[in-house]
Amino acid sequence: MFLETITAGPLGVNCYLIGCEKTNAGAVIDPGDDAPIILNVIKENNLDIKYILLTHGHVDHLAHLSKLKNEINAEFLMHQEDTFLLKGLFAQAMMFGLPNPGKPKPDRLLVDG
Repeated sequence: MFLETITAGPLGVNCYLIGCEKTNAGAVIDPGDDAPIILNVIKENNLDIKYILLTHGHVDHLAHLSKLKNEINAEFLMHQEDTFLLKGLFAQAMMFGLPNPGKPKPDRLLVDG
């Protein structure tokens, strides 16, 4: 199993890249706002990222989500009960001096079980 942790952005979010060493299929968890660094690790390790997962919907966990998603064409997944947080992303970004994350929409919602 491939596992790498990147401390992303000015708020120091732990971003995780995980992958299968046999198939190179992988996921990015909480991409934060260091898309260029994350993309570099993906390319260096020949990962085929299938999913971008969020542990929760705060802006520091997804500031560069759209930029990353456009580059790697992975599905964006998050828990259904956190989607309300996406409505206040611009205000969150302004409060912490982070880039405007736009209005990301999950491709699929996760549920317990």
